[in-house]
Amino acid sequence: AEGCHSYVGTLISSCNLHNLYITDYSVDMYPMSLDSWHPAIPCSLRKLRIKDYFIYKVPNWMASLGNLVVLKLHLIPYLRPEDVEILGAIPSLLFLKLETAGGTNGRITVHGRNEFESLKYLYLDIGICGTALEFQVGSMPKLEHLMLELHVHKRKCLNGASDLGIQHLSSLRRVEADIGGYCNDDSNYDPTEDKNNEAIRWVASAINGAIMTHPNRPTIRFQTWADDKCEQFECISSLP
Repeated sequence: AEGCHSYVGTLISSCNLHNLYITDYSVDMYPMSLDSWHPAIPCSLRKLRIKDYFIYKVPNWMASLGNLVVLKLHLIPYLRPEDVEILGAIPSLLFLKLETAGGTNGRITVHGRNEFESLKYLYLDIGICGTALEFQVGSMPKLEHLMLELHVHKRKCLNGASDLGIQHLSSLRRVEADIGGYCNDDSNYDPTEDKNNEAIRWVASAINGAIMTHPNRPTIRFQTWADDKCEQFECISSLP
């Protein structure tokens, strides 16, 4: 595995490599460290996708990928504050897709400290209940399209969150929110009026309320699906 990692690091440093897609089709997914991949600077890589690997942290060198435009990272067990800062420092990043179980200490916060200065599209899949998400004032100033995938079954799944801060995304034009926990096939179903699931009603109303006060009046699309397994984030806190 170490030799493979070294080889990939050499690939990333290649002057002619613009796109790199790494996946694992085996039954068992093994954890992978990206620290040893450190590429030479400058790096020509523009698109990087890593799928079906457990990635324990975002490596510091990723912030130095000055030409990176598209980044897709899957199965990050914890999205740490340091990970958000490193990703936010990638200067040319336009498209970011992250799949993670949740945030450390049950929170994912995007600060308004001139991070994600170029980002226009964010897809964030928070796979396990119990994480509060917050976009702070000034965060992601050029973001136009936000796609959220959330798992909420009860109010405690939200870990005390009271506002996602979507209204702080000043360039926002479109929001898509997929909420797992309850499925309704009624074509007239409005999750903001859900009488059966308080959590779905709350998070949909919070997103809708933020959009209603947003000067751009972004478009919104909600989708819900059946998800009966309410696995609280603290249940996986023993992972490495």
